Amino acid sequence: ATHIYNGVRKYSAAYEHGFIYGGILALGFAGWIHRWAKLKNLDKLLFVSRDGKIYMNVFNALYDDIETFYIYWSRIAHLNTCAEFSKDLYLQRFIRDKVKSGEMTVGQLLDTLGLENFRKRCSRYRIKSGQLLSEENVRLIERMISEHWEEVLARCEPMKKFEIDYFKSVIGSSQRIGIVDVGWTGYGELDLKKFLLKYISRTLDVSIFMIGITEYSQTSSQKEILGHEMMPYAFSCSYNTDLFEKHITINRRTNNIYVELLSQDTMPSFIGMKNKEITFDIPEVENYPAIRRMHEGTMDFVRIYAEWFKDYPFMFEISGRDAMTPLIYSYENVAYYKNRFPDFCFSRTVQSDVSRQSIETLADIMRKNNL
Repeated sequence: ATHIYNGVRKYSAAYEHGFIYGGILALGFAGWIHRWAKLKNLDKLLFVSRDGKIYMNVFNALYDDIETFYIYWSRIAHLNTCAEFSKDLYLQRFIRDKVKSGEMTVGQLLDTLGLENFRKRCSRYRIKSGQLLSEENVRLIERMISEHWEEVLARCEPMKKFEIDYFKSVIGSSQRIGIVDVGWTGYGELDLKKFLLKYISRTLDVSIFMIGITEYSQTSSQKEILGHEMMPYAFSCSYNTDLFEKHITINRRTNNIYVELLSQDTMPSFIGMKNKEITFDIPEVENYPAIRRMHEGTMDFVRIYAEWFKDYPFMFEISGRDAMTPLIYSYENVAYYKNRFPDFCFSRTVQSDVSRQSIETLADIMRKNNL
């Protein structure tokens, strides 16, 4: 507080936000990752784009005894690369969830999925390619795709081959690695682990570190959580459950955005490979000045804290509860975000079809959720 309010300098809202909320979270998260990495004898940490960049920068500012790497990965890249592991999730995200928009036709959906040849099968399943997606026809679309699932996997093959080559170069000779991400369900990280074990090395030891896990049911990942293979720093449905409940219930389940506000990078989200070229989402360039100021505030907090407490190592053992609580309390003050960051932009991608991408502001999202 003295650094911010001593009157010597006037800081921007973004800088103050990064310093006050981002600094303690990033510092605590980095220290917790380092402690676990040493216990597990990890030789490399992979920080997932885009939210992992600031946490990697903080980690590298504090520690130099574990190699770090910033990897290109995203929800869309995950589903296209790991469709063989997550058929139901593929159908949920790429088909069922598209019904909510009410603006996409069956034919447009198939085109964006790269399944144009499925158009000729539509009549066989009593579907018309010009129909808007609906609760009724989406079940028929799912059936059509499920009955020709091998063709979907074949369509994902180029992306899979690209990722195999990419991760071989990233992992190199490492045998014990950690994957670091903000959150939230853990599906993408667990499927990436399956992918690495199947296509890179069956003997690879992979641990997953996340700030929070937001799934109510962890049946599918309970083994990994109990075995400390996938670990939440701040909360999950079975750890710091009061923080978990506040995170997923306050503000109509929009609170992921406020955490990601602190960790966006000045680059677009990775989509994958299309027509033999690496593709990215719409760059939210409007955010870049604020992101730089926010990260500057975060890094200044870490630098000042590390200098003041360099002789007191126990001061770096910050619990997930302590690091996350200030941000959790900020959720209750929606006006704070409305007044300071109403124009902060978020790209909304319709599958991997760049022509159907759009930008929403934080104010737009709040308005849609009656906040």
